[in-house]
This record gives sequence, C-alpha cells and structure tokens, in this order.
Amino acid sequence: MEFNRKKEADGRRRLSPLLWLASLGAIGVMVLGITGTLSQYVASITNSENHVETGGADTFGFSESNVIGGVPVDPACAEAGAGQALTCSTVNKNGQTGASATPIAPGQSRTTTVRLENTASPGGLSGTLTLTPEPCTQVLAADPVGPPIVGDLCDTVTITITCGGPVPFDLTTRTLTDFYENPTGTPAGLPYVIATAAPPGSFTDCTFTTSMPASASDPSLQGITTSQPMTWTFTQV
Repeated sequence: MEFNRKKEADGRRRLSPLLWLASLGAIGVMVLGITGTLSQYVASITNSENHVETGGADTFGFSESNVIGGVPVDPACAEAGAGQALTCSTVNKNGQTGASATPIAPGQSRTTTVRLENTASPGGLSGTLTLTPEPCTQVLAADPVGPPIVGDLCDTVTITITCGGPVPFDLTTRTLTDFYENPTGTPAGLPYVIATAAPPGSFTDCTFTTSMPASASDPSLQGITTSQPMTWTFTQV
C-alpha cells in the first residue's frame, strides 16, 4: 500500500514539469495568435499633398489715374500691388484737371477728378479704399503779427470731395485745415472711408473742388503756396 502511494507521488512529480512546459507553450501560442490577429487590423492612409498657397502679385492692388474729359489718363499715375507704397507726384488734387498750381483769385475754383481702380485679376481680392490727408502747411508761413502780416491760406481755401460708386462718398465744403482736423467729431488724421469691399475691376471716380472764397481779398493772402499730401490706402477685405 505504501509502495503504491510512493509510486503515485513519483508519477505526479514526473508529470508536473511536463504540465508546466505544456502550459507555457499554450500561453506562447495564444500570445502569438493575438499578436498576429492585431497586426491584421493595422491600416494607414498618408496625405502627401498638403500645401498652403498665397495669391500672387496680380491678385491684389489698385491704381490712381487722372481723369480728363471723363476719360482716365493712360498709363495710370501709379499702380500699387500688395505690400507696395508708391508716390504719385504728377496729379495735383488742388489744381485744374490735376495740373500744377497756378495763382487762384478770390471767387475762383479748381477741379480735378481721379479714378481709383481695383486692378486685381478676375477672382482676385476685394478691398476697402480710404483717403488720409496730412496737415496743411504753407510757404510763406502764416504770421498774424508781421511785419509783414501773412494770412492763413490753409484756413481760407476750401475743398469739396465727391466720389461715385455703389455707396457714394461726399465731403462737405471745408477749409484745408479742417480737411485734416475733421471738425465733425472724428479725430484728426483718421482716414476717410471712400469705398468698402470694392471687387476686382471696379473703380471709383473722385472729384476734388478747391475754391478761394470771394471774400478772401486780403493782401496778406497773396504770394502763398499751400501743401497738403494725401494718401490713398487699399486694404484687403
């Protein structure tokens, strides 16, 4: 009886390592099976053509042309593309048809019309057009004491601006000083909005009328030349 129990115990000891080996083998097969199964569900798609592109020079810009007899002068006085800041020195907005200043007498006026055009190519960008005047200065400088007494021509001569377009712009008559200082409530030096969201190919004609009041016959206003640069700005919208 004792011999049989010993024999059974020996048999169990001999079987235990085999059972462990078999268990480990089964676990290994199971892990390999799981790994193989997961790898079958891995999939990928790569987007290789991802780019950012900006418009070229022809997609945004504007020009200013002098208009004589209802026809814009070709070529334009200046044509500015994106990022450019140009100067147009051949159009005098206080002169007659944009010409250089000539002596103006009390009761006389000078009229100049310019065309502002969105020169972007079809499908290009729209923009908002503004006009910013600088302070009016004069030579000889105003001197109310003298001698000699020099009058304030900037505060005497007046300007009126009328612009066409989908939303017309009109600047009521005011002196060149008030043109910059804007006594209507808007702080001095801020731009006047001429046109908003102007699309490619559209244009706005603006007429500047500069007048010397008939009452301005004071000799102290003679022999004076004013200067007031104005800047057009076209901003993408």
